[in-house]
Amino acid sequence: MSGRDAFTAFYHESRDRLRVQVYAFCGDSEVAKRALADGYVSAAQHWRTAQRDPDAWVRRHAFRAAGHRRNRSSEPWYARAQRVPDAHRPLLAALAELPTPDRHLLIAHELAGLGVPAAARESGVGDGQAAGSLARSVAALRTAGVEPEQLPTALAGLGTSQPVEHVDAAGRLKARGDRRRRESWLLVAGVVVLVAAVTAGSINAARRPDSPSKAPVASPPTSSATTATSSAPSAPPPPRVRRTDLARVPQVNRLVASTTWSLDSTSADFGTARPLDECLDAVPTSATAVHYWTRTFTAGRIGITAHQGLQVAGTARSARRAYEAQLTQFGTCSAGSHRVVTTKSVRGVGDAAELVTLQYAGDAAVRTERVAIGRTGTAVTTWVVDEPHLLPVRTAPLVRLLGLSVDKVCHHAGGACAAQPYRTVDTAPPPDPVAPGFLSTVDLPLFDGLSSPWVATRPAATSSNPSATECDRADFAGAGADSVQARSYVIPAAQQLPDTFGMTETLGTFTSPKQADAFVSAVAASVAGCSNRQLTLGVSDTAQLTSGPGGGYVWRIGLQTSSTTTLEFRVAVVRVGTHVAEVTFTPSSAYDVDPAGFAALAERATQRLAQL
Repeated sequence: MSGRDAFTAFYHESRDRLRVQVYAFCGDSEVAKRALADGYVSAAQHWRTAQRDPDAWVRRHAFRAAGHRRNRSSEPWYARAQRVPDAHRPLLAALAELPTPDRHLLIAHELAGLGVPAAARESGVGDGQAAGSLARSVAALRTAGVEPEQLPTALAGLGTSQPVEHVDAAGRLKARGDRRRRESWLLVAGVVVLVAAVTAGSINAARRPDSPSKAPVASPPTSSATTATSSAPSAPPPPRVRRTDLARVPQVNRLVASTTWSLDSTSADFGTARPLDECLDAVPTSATAVHYWTRTFTAGRIGITAHQGLQVAGTARSARRAYEAQLTQFGTCSAGSHRVVTTKSVRGVGDAAELVTLQYAGDAAVRTERVAIGRTGTAVTTWVVDEPHLLPVRTAPLVRLLGLSVDKVCHHAGGACAAQPYRTVDTAPPPDPVAPGFLSTVDLPLFDGLSSPWVATRPAATSSNPSATECDRADFAGAGADSVQARSYVIPAAQQLPDTFGMTETLGTFTSPKQADAFVSAVAASVAGCSNRQLTLGVSDTAQLTSGPGGGYVWRIGLQTSSTTTLEFRVAVVRVGTHVAEVTFTPSSAYDVDPAGFAALAERATQRLAQL
């Protein structure tokens, strides 16, 4: 079969399925038509290569072409929206909110039917991050009402939501591809001829002997300005960030007292596809990165590691986006069991800097890691240090190491350098995108020997309060709160936990701060008198919260269910402005938090309320 016949057969066989895939990617039938035509023309131009996997070739080029200005729709949005069935609009809106690589991966896997490794390679997502990307995409689509088992059917059903926008005829697409190929050949040939001519002229000039029989030809007079310009040396190329700008062992030795580090490995430029930490989605986080290196240091005696990542973006704006993406991914880490302990903004290091302290649940014990991220101009430096139990990493040495790393690249990257004294300011982690105002799973406690992750339900409207106990009797709706919602948190994969283990949070909004404060005071009064009302109830570990953006109370409430059994509740009621939240944790005897740990969780709940 000739190349033309093979392309034509492929076009007729693939047109309908690829049309749906491109439409799902861009959400516009007219844009999908133009972008798909571009994909087919590219396949025709490079058919010898594209025919190895023509679907992937067309899909990849069509998805890229969907973002080109020339392929934008000529119709206003309200005219296009009239052609989309109401049932498909939430799905298209949710797909449009996904990052481009995640959307490409989801469509290649769920709609095109590729395996996860093949879909990851096609979409440019690292193999190790593909599962996390798909999980986040599925969670986002669930908010649009699409359950995971319905996803392939829902995506395929998008084909019925668009008019039949047939792509141009196969012969015309093939002709356009052939014309592009001929033009590229002519361009290459012209460049080759030009280079050959210039090279030949240079060689002849170099070989031409001086002719003494001819008098030298006088040069025309030139102005002093011309002479000065011609004699001035050419401007040196701007400095650039290099691999040698990575940190060295003497700088890392100061990180942990009485510890000697060694350099373990340094990657080539873009020489690794593995992120510095499992919380990060991609390598690098800047889509326009022009350089990316990693370096790993180890302290063998105590068995810890420090990873440095240095990425240089194409522009300062892209570097800022990469920096913000890292802060979001660490602050909302969805990989395994992670808890964000603190987040701090660092003043005096580059254009912006942040420290994030996380805990993660290992197989045997909970470990701590410190993350330091600094941005200067086009460069973003990231440190991830696994903190040892006996020799913890202190904030001051980590900030100094980050400052030294930023100083190495600030002049080359065109940004601010470090200026001591450094200062750290407590900040709140990024809000939970699914449930703003509520606690996120990264806020919840972790336990030694319990590596399964917390899972949170979506907030749901409620007229009752699932967080209330017989002691506090907190009735949000009865007290006049509006928009009362509740959310539950459980660890379903942990078989060793009792059925009662878990956490709930209820959130309500009152008409005024005075009304909200009166509600909190009434709940506190109810708790204070509950043991008098019911002898089986006991209250301990009472504390009042006054710091942070709001205030409230925490208690430990015990309910004696038999002569030998007492059911424990840790309860917090906090307020910020007109918003009030109640958090109730039902621990088990083996997995509980101390009073200080639960008070810290209540403080985080006030930070989350302040994000509303």
